Amino acid sequence: VRQMVYYQAGEWYTANQQYELARQYGMKALQLYHGDSEAKAYCLNLLGVVSVRLGDFTVGAKYTKECVDLDIRSGDNCRIARYL
Repeated sequence: VRQMVYYQAGEWYTANQQYELARQYGMKALQLYHGDSEAKAYCLNLLGVVSVRLGDFTVGAKYTKECVDLDIRSGDNCRIARYL
């Protein structure tokens, strides 16, 4: 439940353009994911977007690549296309 609350807080702060708080909550959520899941991909995508908005393009690319790699492993073409 905590990971979902942290992730949703990250989404909320992103929507309200408070990117540093969004990053902090996204990082808290990411630490609670075990294994690969669609929810983890959403969190990685959130962290990628927030990092770019904070101007940290290298970290943003890292999170986005992790997200796409996770989706490729899932074999779900819709998920792969969504994050590419």
